[in-house]
Amino acid sequence: MKQEIYKIYKTVILKGSILFMLLVVAKNALAVSLILDYPNIGGSDIEETTTIPGVIRYIYLFSIGIAGITALLSIIIGAFQYVTSAGSPDKVKDAKDRIFSAIIGVIILLASVLILRTINPDLVSLSNI
Repeated sequence: MKQEIYKIYKTVILKGSILFMLLVVAKNALAVSLILDYPNIGGSDIEETTTIPGVIRYIYLFSIGIAGITALLSIIIGAFQYVTSAGSPDKVKDAKDRIFSAIIGVIILLASVLILRTINPDLVSLSNI
């Protein structure tokens, strides 16, 4: 008998606590506004009220920038490996392969943008989606 009362008491306390958190505490959380400062990338900026094409353009420009930075870092690392290889044929080959792969990546990146601009400039500008 006492055990059943204890289970009921425990259930009421648990459900009451959850209800209190959902109804009272959640209202205070809704009053907080979201403040995020996104960086301005390539003349594209995300504002508080933006459209889906604006977000897609921002993500596109961000990914192009990240790919370029990654390629530049890969070339720098390859150059460092080449300088510090001390004449070892395996290390020199690895360094040259890294630099060559990074340059091929940059060429593919630029070619993809060029091909998209050639097919339809609106594919790259993303202003009229």
